Amino acid sequence: TDAGTMGAFVLRLLAARTLDPEAAHDLAVSWAGDRYVLYERTGRSCLVATVVLDDAEAAATFVEVARGSGLGAVAAEPGAPERVTLRGCAA
Repeated sequence: TDAGTMGAFVLRLLAARTLDPEAAHDLAVSWAGDRYVLYERTGRSCLVATVVLDDAEAAATFVEVARGSGLGAVAAEPGAPERVTLRGCAA
């Protein structure tokens, strides 16, 4: 088990895979915090992460970036649209 934060830099690197450089930068600037936990389940590496952005619009952009990158289940949290949760395990 490992836990920590990814930070705005990792968010920008991820966003740069699907967004133009300016949009990736703008998304990274909207980063307001995150927390992740890596763990093993039935021999597979799994991740649960929550990323907090400045507003719902930035969160919606991040949801699309994460889905386009194949990061598993991605959803904005009900009642807190600026928070995005990622869940997935390696194949």
